[in-house]
Amino acid sequence: MQKINSLTKSRRRRLFTVLDKMIAWELFKTASSVLSVIVIILVSKKFVKVLSQAIEGNVSSDAVIKIVGYKALGIGISFLPAAIFIAVLVVLGRMYRDHEIDAIASGGAGLARIYQSITIFLIPVSVVSLCLSLFSIPWAESNIVEIKHQDQQQFELRGLISGSFRQRGDLMFFIEDIDDNNRMHNVFATNHRTKNIEVINAAYGQLEDLPGGRYIVLQDAERVSGKPGQVDVVIERFDKYALLIKKDNKLPSYHIEAQSTKALLNGFSLRNSAELQRRLAVPLGVLMLGLLAVPLAQLTPRGGVYGNVIVAFLIYFSYANLQKFSQGWLLKGVLPLWFSLTWVYVLMFLVWLLLLLRFFGLPWIKVIFRQRFVE
Repeated sequence: MQKINSLTKSRRRRLFTVLDKMIAWELFKTASSVLSVIVIILVSKKFVKVLSQAIEGNVSSDAVIKIVGYKALGIGISFLPAAIFIAVLVVLGRMYRDHEIDAIASGGAGLARIYQSITIFLIPVSVVSLCLSLFSIPWAESNIVEIKHQDQQQFELRGLISGSFRQRGDLMFFIEDIDDNNRMHNVFATNHRTKNIEVINAAYGQLEDLPGGRYIVLQDAERVSGKPGQVDVVIERFDKYALLIKKDNKLPSYHIEAQSTKALLNGFSLRNSAELQRRLAVPLGVLMLGLLAVPLAQLTPRGGVYGNVIVAFLIYFSYANLQKFSQGWLLKGVLPLWFSLTWVYVLMFLVWLLLLLRFFGLPWIKVIFRQRFVE
């Protein structure tokens, strides 16, 4: 019994060896660094665009921070395959340059053992990226839509600066003060929609979305109306008085990227299928590109760490563009759904086999095949 327990413990210990932990930690650090750089570069462009809208008054400063944060989340998830691809190239390239791979090989661990360590890292990353791509990206996009819609609702209020006259259509406003709860104090308004003179005074006011559009609802209001050139005027008092400032206030429209995965599955269409394919490309890309990077990382004695970076760039560029072409052909009905989902990865798998044959030779493939499946 003691021998069985000791064997069980040793097997458990071998589940994650020192080599697995070292490679996983190096890949994690490198991928995090690469992904951070990609996100910073791409988010900076988004930030400049959103900031220009904020300067024009179309977006508030609070909304800018939230939108940029959600954009950063979506960009980080979308470019995770690229970060993993570069991380495997850099980490294994450094190990080849420092002869760590030779030291590992001298201890009896060959390429299959390296692949095992890489796969131990790639599988959980792909599972996490699958969840993030299917749920977090549409969640972030839907939040952006809601933030923009709510911010647009407050656009009229931002235009009504306290202490100055502002015009909205046929209405001229003067607001003495606006508190932190967006409540207006001492509101003065004139209505030019009719030929009569109409002046409204109110102690308080609040923007509200009601049936038919967006209104300023005044409390403790007094309306003075009369005809020009006549002395007689009509004075009316209201507990609440609503002034229409925008007709047909529409609900936020969620684009295809903001729709949940459940909604895409329930409503079958070519657009939904193409969007699902785009989301599934993240975890599948993590696995495929991670495996492709292993033979690409092998260096010649005179090569540098980035000796195969040009080939790697061409492979990733081709992979990313083929994915877009496949989604476009699916939208046009050129390709069936099953073929659109698989042909890019079948092609990348064939490229991976060619890279293995190029760098390690056909005899090596035969020996590994015999050891694993024949003997």
